[in-house]
Amino acid sequence: MEVSNESNAEPDLKIFVEPKEDILRSATAKAPAFVSAQDVENYRQQVEIAKDETKRVKTAMQETIDRGISKFITNVRFPL
Repeated sequence: MEVSNESNAEPDLKIFVEPKEDILRSATAKAPAFVSAQDVENYRQQVEIAKDETKRVKTAMQETIDRGISKFITNVRFPL
């Protein structure tokens, strides 16, 4: 059914995923791997730690950049 001319119609979509690389094909052919709830929780904690560390590093980098810009602006001299 053509839905592009009907504003309230919802299309019936189908998505087909076709892995192109051999490694992806072999990964999708395997049975799903199950992990314990404790492993999942450990992974979640590691992700949160990584996010926090990334945020701290980004903040520190931005502060360093801001200080450098401020120092440059303070020290710039134009000839008269």
